[in-house]
Amino acid sequence: MKRKAFNSGALTSVPTYLFAGLRFHPDKGLFQEDNRLSVPPKEAQLLELLLSANGSVVPQASIEKTLWPRQQVRYESLARCVYSLRKLLRRSGVDGCIETVPKHGYRMTVPVQRAPQVRPGSARFDSVETSSATAYSYYMSALREASNPRPEKLELAIDFLHRAVELDPDYSAALAEIADVTMYQCVRGYVAPDVARDRALHACRTVVHHHALHVPTRVIQGWFEGIVGQQLQHGLAMLDAALQDDPEYAAGHAHRSWFMRGMGDAEAAARDQEHGFKLNPESLLNRHGLACTLFHSQDVERAIALEAELAETYPDDDTAHTYLAVFSAYLGRGGQALKAAARAMTLSCDIPAVVANIAYVEAAVGNCNKAAELARFALEADRYRCPRPHLMPVLCELGREDEAVALLLESKQEHCPWFYGMRTDPRLAHLLRDDRLATVYD
Repeated sequence: MKRKAFNSGALTSVPTYLFAGLRFHPDKGLFQEDNRLSVPPKEAQLLELLLSANGSVVPQASIEKTLWPRQQVRYESLARCVYSLRKLLRRSGVDGCIETVPKHGYRMTVPVQRAPQVRPGSARFDSVETSSATAYSYYMSALREASNPRPEKLELAIDFLHRAVELDPDYSAALAEIADVTMYQCVRGYVAPDVARDRALHACRTVVHHHALHVPTRVIQGWFEGIVGQQLQHGLAMLDAALQDDPEYAAGHAHRSWFMRGMGDAEAAARDQEHGFKLNPESLLNRHGLACTLFHSQDVERAIALEAELAETYPDDDTAHTYLAVFSAYLGRGGQALKAAARAMTLSCDIPAVVANIAYVEAAVGNCNKAAELARFALEADRYRCPRPHLMPVLCELGREDEAVALLLESKQEHCPWFYGMRTDPRLAHLLRDDRLATVYD
């Protein structure tokens, strides 16, 4: 049975908003003619803010304060909410009505009319997928922690989610989030691939048992089966079947790009990632993924432009500075590369995967001793193990190609996702032509 949270309030004047053939009342919901459309609580709050502004820009800070009071919120949480609302409206035949105003906020682009009504005491009901209030509290705490990519924050998110599932073993939203966070931990090198695969697939299978058509879970399940389980065709078939049921699921297209890279097709990977980006341009992960696949497909200038914008807009995003440093170093722009590298190290000098990438930057600009020192740290780190393919570019730059070959073979044995994820990296093109690797991807 779903738990309902009831909030009462005083008599207030609340308008009904009319826009693009839809009707929205904060208490009654969103309607298309007489059909009520399902809108999650956060998305409903966001829609009310945008409609009440009547075309004016609603600042990002105002939205965050309203939707997440008394909480520190990363931009990714707001981006997910905007994406979800846009997708909902698009399915109702309303596309392009929410405009992103860079560095400011969001606004409605369609005419909005309002008809004042009197609210005889608020009766807004927020549906929750669990009968346990405590489980729901743990779930919401996990979402807050998971918006921060630091390893300790992601570990805490997983802990909260496990507590939620202990209280309600059938809590599908929490189980799906376990799989999603675990995937991110695996990609960042925080959790060993075999541990991540077992945890994520257990969660996915439990969700699918109760909700056989749940697309996000099936996409992650396909990713783990194919990329970590090294069954590319099987995993891709699972992912594609999920996307057939929901072609507008942006993350599915982003995850599909991993399969294209694993098959050696950098251009197809970029097309998949571009599709996901167009469906959800607010997602930082989609933007970084697009920049990465553009780099792999040799559209390096555009990749640099994307990451330069992100580095300026989000100065505490270590991925933006790391990618900007790597891409700039690849084109020989030493000054830009070192500036971005310094910021990345300030943010995440304890994260081996970041350090390995900055080691490449130092080697590319001629600081070979420093590069070797950083590479040694990343290679020997054991708390958060650096994905072995991340070390291959710096080793090649330092003339240590035999070690790079050994690491690629090691990453295959470990089922590291970057074994496939870096197959199309242009810095490794000459290495992958080595006779010793002729059949490594067969």
